[in-house]
Amino acid sequence: MTEENHEGLVDRTVSNLRGVWRDIANSAAHNLGLSRLAAAGGNADSLEALMHECLEARGGEVSARMRAAELGKT
Repeated sequence: MTEENHEGLVDRTVSNLRGVWRDIANSAAHNLGLSRLAAAGGNADSLEALMHECLEARGGEVSARMRAAELGKT
């Protein structure tokens, strides 16, 4: 395999992985209700509910980090 072919393969692989990770993140955000908060414009009730969900720490570390990041954005 030439160096040029190798670079093309790496570029395609990274591009494909980016797309997959973006889909996973979007799916996780939807399942956690984070898209619901964004759609609601960060109203007080949605914000309070997300805070309680963060404190309960359900769903594992990744879920907790996603909720915390969403709170930070809001």
